[in-house]
Amino acid sequence: MSGHLQRVRSFTVLISANQVFYCYPGNLAEEVTTHCSHCAKLLIRHSGYRFVANSIGGNGCCPECSEPIAGVGMSG
Repeated sequence: MSGHLQRVRSFTVLISANQVFYCYPGNLAEEVTTHCSHCAKLLIRHSGYRFVANSIGGNGCCPECSEPIAGVGMSG
């Protein structure tokens, strides 16, 4: 893992540990996932600039527990 990628990963873990949910580390070459902060359901999976999966409902909530998901344009 490159030094830059390692720093981005460390920063993302630090932010998440401090209750900042849905931290997006950027368009990394590897796969990045986002989970619901309430029930941990996989919500978004992407690799680089490409979304592989987005299961957030049209209402902007988690399809599993109905927790509102903060963000811009988060409907599936």
